[in-house]
Amino acid sequence: SDDILNILSELKKEMLSDAPQQGADYQKYLLKCALDENILDKTRDGYQFSHDRLQAIFSSSMSDSEKGEIHFIIGRSFLGQASPIAAYHAAAHLNKSKALNQTKAEDANTMARINLVASKYCVSKSAFSESISFLRQGLSHLDDDKKWRDYFDLSFEMTAALAKMEYIIGNCEASLRVNREALKHSKSLDMKIKLFLNEVDVLLTNTAFREAIQRGTVFLMELDVVIPRRITPFHIARKLQRVRRILNRKT
Repeated sequence: SDDILNILSELKKEMLSDAPQQGADYQKYLLKCALDENILDKTRDGYQFSHDRLQAIFSSSMSDSEKGEIHFIIGRSFLGQASPIAAYHAAAHLNKSKALNQTKAEDANTMARINLVASKYCVSKSAFSESISFLRQGLSHLDDDKKWRDYFDLSFEMTAALAKMEYIIGNCEASLRVNREALKHSKSLDMKIKLFLNEVDVLLTNTAFREAIQRGTVFLMELDVVIPRRITPFHIARKLQRVRRILNRKT
């Protein structure tokens, strides 16, 4: 009806206005009208459209830039709430925001961290594909030329997590590519161990047995494990002697 369209139009104006002309009382009046007309339902966290069709009408009345501003406003409203689900909603809206113009490094860092928290929330719900989306979005906020220098810990955690998620959903090629990027920048043996193990798992899953053995050998050599180039009777005899000594100590 015309009344519903008028209310939706006024709601849009109030949401997009930097300084609403009518004030807080008018906003309360609009919300009451929207509730009375069954346009909105009150929820524990705020308000939501009572029907998908109403939301579609509201969305279709806006330009792309206006939609971006709405996403920006909603996303920012979740930032002050310290919970994983709030980070999920904040990231989901801010990632769609056309109004989000990354001009400061700290803004990019904040967006990357919010997306990381959102991805972990998705993992807790077994929503692995959505987790990957948040990780990719988070990494996209970081400058490729600076992220490993200025935000090493954050970049490493997100890249390693992305490699793991890609493996979980069976995207082996992407997992290997991302895993090797993290491995290239890893600084400690502990970091390398986790990445090497993930890479070998991916290769075995992909039935690339020869490559898995080759990479595993490289990994063991990095751990200073002596790997003979060619197995001879001498190597077997030494292993048997070692086993015999162990058994003698146990009997």
